[in-house]
Amino acid sequence: MMMIRKSDRYNPEITLPPEEVDAKGWSADTLYDALTVAIRRDGINYNGFSIVSERRLAGRIGADRSLVHRVYERLRSIGLLARPDGARRYFLASTGNRAAAAYPVIGILLPIRFSEYITLTEARQRRQSIYNGIVDRAAELGFATMPLRLPPPEASNAEIQQYLASTLPRVNGIIHLGDRGVPHDPPLAQLWKHREIPQVCVSCWTDLDYIGSVSYDAGAAVNSVAHYLKEFGHKKVGIVMPLKKRDRVRCHYDMDDTDELKSLFETAGMEIRSEWIFNGSLGQLGDFRKQLDRQLQKWFETLLRQDDCPTAFWCRGDLAALSLVRLIQQADYRVPDDFSVIGMDDVREAETGTPALTTLRQPNYDSGVYAVNMLYDVIRYGAENSVLTKKLPMTLIARGSVGTCRRAKELPLMYGVY
Repeated sequence: MMMIRKSDRYNPEITLPPEEVDAKGWSADTLYDALTVAIRRDGINYNGFSIVSERRLAGRIGADRSLVHRVYERLRSIGLLARPDGARRYFLASTGNRAAAAYPVIGILLPIRFSEYITLTEARQRRQSIYNGIVDRAAELGFATMPLRLPPPEASNAEIQQYLASTLPRVNGIIHLGDRGVPHDPPLAQLWKHREIPQVCVSCWTDLDYIGSVSYDAGAAVNSVAHYLKEFGHKKVGIVMPLKKRDRVRCHYDMDDTDELKSLFETAGMEIRSEWIFNGSLGQLGDFRKQLDRQLQKWFETLLRQDDCPTAFWCRGDLAALSLVRLIQQADYRVPDDFSVIGMDDVREAETGTPALTTLRQPNYDSGVYAVNMLYDVIRYGAENSVLTKKLPMTLIARGSVGTCRRAKELPLMYGVY
């Protein structure tokens, strides 16, 4: 057992955040955040040590002693520091990752309740497959897995810090399965400040260079769709996005930016106009299909009234593609004779539709496996010594919803198809 001498002190290494350097210097919040990260990082090695005195830390960082005192008290309130009755010193509490070291655990951070994440019709198979890949690979490496839910976005700072203080010491790393889609999410923002906790995102990515990401190669996917459509003489393509791109969220998602998709299709030689792009604005997911059908129908009827419209559509999601196929058929057109449709996700309904749906298949199980492998590397070697980006290819599954369009036959023979 390590003997702790009275002279032992924990003198945390902290630096003022870059955005505050030219401002007013240390504030209570910036010092609190910096010390929280430092204590969680160093707690396992300095457990039981007294932290440097308020006066000494204040002198070192150029802050007022009363500010340091307030921050120490905040850290005590969430259990990171302890101060026995009658004592003048603050001591590091038992915050080290001892449990995680003895019983290695990977936390899986869910954006919604587990039951909803697994059972929602929209992307249910994809989510289940990703989760299976994570759990299977973690078990192979000797890790248990633990689903995690952050406090609600409106939680107080004290509640957030209490949650992090009780949760982070129990896990070796965290895999993110997306954000909660809200403009401001303080619990997630606070979690991401903890660089000492290895973190990896699946099917999305962040702007933080120390958080890994496993996503899909959008450029290669669009290129394969475009070249396949060209084989059947298609040049004009519409894009169906069931959900609008969410602004100011914490994560970026694969093939979620219509401007980027438009540019990718145009680079691949396809014609796309702004009026050929559908952006849904859906409310409750439970009524997803009805809302989508109503909005898609209105948009498709507008397209039909135009002198010129797409001969093929790519849809971000098979459910949207299947809805579009039904609407085309209800309007007395045929797929693929009049319009071709391609989806994404390869859900079970895609194979059994009439016609069977051509779609992009994502390597969902593999993405979960890669996420665990990446996290394992960060745990062992640190983020600075690990590869933190992996883009997996999608596979185009050709079925019956793409063919030579009758209107496409009237186009010039420059495409070399007929």
